[in-house]
Amino acid sequence: MRARFAFVAILVLVASAALASWGPGAAAARPFFLHYPALVKASGTITYRWTYDTREKCAPGYSKTVEEELTFDLERKTGLAIAIGHVTARLGGGRASLDVRLGGWGTTNYCDPEYRAPEPPEPTCKSTASPIVGALTSTVKDVPGDEDDPAPLGRESQLVLGRTKPFLQKESCWAQRPAIHTRFADELGWSVDPAGPLTVGLGATTVAYAHLAKGHTLRRQVEIEGGCGEASAHANAVGSIPDNITSCEVHGVIFFKVTRLG
Repeated sequence: MRARFAFVAILVLVASAALASWGPGAAAARPFFLHYPALVKASGTITYRWTYDTREKCAPGYSKTVEEELTFDLERKTGLAIAIGHVTARLGGGRASLDVRLGGWGTTNYCDPEYRAPEPPEPTCKSTASPIVGALTSTVKDVPGDEDDPAPLGRESQLVLGRTKPFLQKESCWAQRPAIHTRFADELGWSVDPAGPLTVGLGATTVAYAHLAKGHTLRRQVEIEGGCGEASAHANAVGSIPDNITSCEVHGVIFFKVTRLG
């Protein structure tokens, strides 16, 4: 079996590192200038469908297609803290479910008069549900620019979410599962793999939260497209695909909004 969603430690590190900046020892480095109560809502769906295929005429092989659908919903009243270039809030009070389905299974074997090889059993897949926790933080570095304009775009806010319960999937289901490499994973730690912690940029700088008036709402919609070669929260991307993976596509959307309450 493969363990997934070891989220709590990751989220504690992310949130603690960001929130620690509000302690007395960090006041000189990151001067506090604004704090207000806010209502944060986040919801979304991410679907990952991949196919592994080693079938060949007159030779042992098998093919399987697995579809994973993550859905989550979170609503939390929290304190939103803003310093120069930094925004931070702890999030919780939501739930997520991961529905994992075997969408296709087929085998090949030796042709007569050769003896048939032992047939592998059909995989079984489990689903799960769990509370979620997270944080609203700023990126640790500037967001890299595009190829046409390599200049950094500056820091922006990001949403970090994860489930509080570890998940053990059956080995037969996720064996050969290709990992999704998200754009800016190496630089910023962003991830849109439904089987791992979610971290996506929100395209809003600290100034957007600082200028939010009481009763007003900041809204963002993050579109997720791509595959296991590379996925992006902004546009389709193409990368290398592991051997025997004939298809791997990820699609999704995340809705985020923060309303200033005071």
